[in-house]
Amino acid sequence: MMRLLLLVIVALAGCATAPAPLRVDTPVALPCPPPPIAVRPALPISQITRDSPPASVLRAYVATVEVLMGYSLSLETLLSGYKEE
Repeated sequence: MMRLLLLVIVALAGCATAPAPLRVDTPVALPCPPPPIAVRPALPISQITRDSPPASVLRAYVATVEVLMGYSLSLETLLSGYKEE
């Protein structure tokens, strides 16, 4: 009986000195916001006909390249918000 009482006292003493729970911060995955929609530009090259003179064709090609370069810069700007840091 004495051993049982001693065992109960030791068991209760062990529960009384339990360590405090630790707080663990865990990252939570959140969905990314939908990307903004970039409107495709109208390309000047689409207005070329068979009868267009070579000079206007060349100007249309140059203008198309400039429009596409601006469009690619705008797309890169939109996507830069989604880069991991």
